[in-house]
Amino acid sequence: MRNRSLWLLGLALVLAACSSEPRPAQAPEGVLIADEAGLLTPAERARLRDSLLAYHQATGVAYFVVTLPSLGGRAIEAVALERGADMPAGTPGLNNSAGIYLAPQERAIKIEAGRGLEWQVPDSLSYALLDQIRPALGGGAYAEAFHQVFRVIHTQLRRLPWQVAFTDLPDAQAAGAAAAGQILRLEARALPRDFGAGYMDDQFDPDLYLELVTPAGDTVQARFTRYMLDPIDLVLASDRLASWYLRLPPSGGEPFQLLGVE
Repeated sequence: MRNRSLWLLGLALVLAACSSEPRPAQAPEGVLIADEAGLLTPAERARLRDSLLAYHQATGVAYFVVTLPSLGGRAIEAVALERGADMPAGTPGLNNSAGIYLAPQERAIKIEAGRGLEWQVPDSLSYALLDQIRPALGGGAYAEAFHQVFRVIHTQLRRLPWQVAFTDLPDAQAAGAAAAGQILRLEARALPRDFGAGYMDDQFDPDLYLELVTPAGDTVQARFTRYMLDPIDLVLASDRLASWYLRLPPSGGEPFQLLGVE
């Protein structure tokens, strides 16, 4: 779980990935709007629900908004953790939900992304969202702020070509046979260009070794071993980092299918 606290116009924004296991949601349609603070008019609430439902139907991602009349002296993180079980979880097994908790009395707002969306909603996007919603929040236009946040998130999700099920190997392994054919996204780490291929040949099973060339001309080397658990090592033979999209094989002894590199 990642948390970053940013103060903007007296508002505390905390980004967190929801790491709890999906539970039966109170919103089977994948959208929940709980305006307990009474910030939205009926028309605003209906319009927001229609937008979020359309987003959910397009991507399978669940969306929620919770406004709170007071935090009762508690941190907004604690309240969100307590309420998390009642939020829609998105596609079963993917934990792909996104939502907003807002407590105007304490001027605290929390944007929460499920673990399955953590990589798709990076910190750079959060900064853009902060800048974008600042005028609306400052003027009390809460409905517009909500629309802006979810519109940007949905646009980002629609840009990506693969539906990612896992972002680390241990999670994929824990899923067992259910992980077969699913998409795994991993971060590659840069090593010097003179990193010896012989070292890799000596240490790793050659049947699980890949070497490819990206459209940019970078030589990409990936090494896999069935004994490596935390996390899988990926080597990009250049001076930059990359993200790998891999389709998980039916069994551990078969090669991964590389779908793309960013």
